[in-house]
Amino acid sequence: MYTNVRNFIESLDVPSGTSMRTDCPVCSRSNTFSVTNDYGQLLYFCFHADCSAKGGVSLGMSVNDMKGMYASNLFSVRVLLELSLSG
Repeated sequence: MYTNVRNFIESLDVPSGTSMRTDCPVCSRSNTFSVTNDYGQLLYFCFHADCSAKGGVSLGMSVNDMKGMYASNLFSVRVLLELSLSG
């Protein structure tokens, strides 16, 4: 069992804009742990009912992450949402 979830999810090296499923580092159940790299935010969740592993880790955005967000129009949507929420 993995005691440091952050180290585990960072070691998976999930590319920006993608997700992957694997065995949970907390409960050790097979293929229940999902990690999504949302352009610098690693979001994780275990789908097993008895496991409480969930959360997120901010890695920051690389230049390639920013290019990917801009190219996929996510950047524009997020900016508009942040502006509408801040005002």
